[in-house]
Amino acid sequence: MCVPHDETLTNPARNGCNSAHGDVASTLVDTASAFAVRTASEKSDAVGLATIQNSVASLGSGVGDLIGIATVIRAGGHVGVTRVPVESETPTGEGHPVATGMTNARLFRDG
Repeated sequence: MCVPHDETLTNPARNGCNSAHGDVASTLVDTASAFAVRTASEKSDAVGLATIQNSVASLGSGVGDLIGIATVIRAGGHVGVTRVPVESETPTGEGHPVATGMTNARLFRDG
């Protein structure tokens, strides 16, 4: 999942390097996790969820688009767990770690 860089979501810096606010990465982790856990189920449209815990550690500044790819660690009957590394593209085109997150969600399955 990608959050395009947007100046309105940055922390202004004196050096002109406006990095994304940390809560943008946190929201990305939570949202990517929700989609990943839902798609891990055979009937993804029949799975509701609520985030129990969203833990995000900041690793660096994100000055470009933020990209997070969620990996489902566990999608059991009632709880789903994901891990999401978040990267940002540097001006030289390289991936730069911005944050790493882990989310636990309560799953609500129909039937």
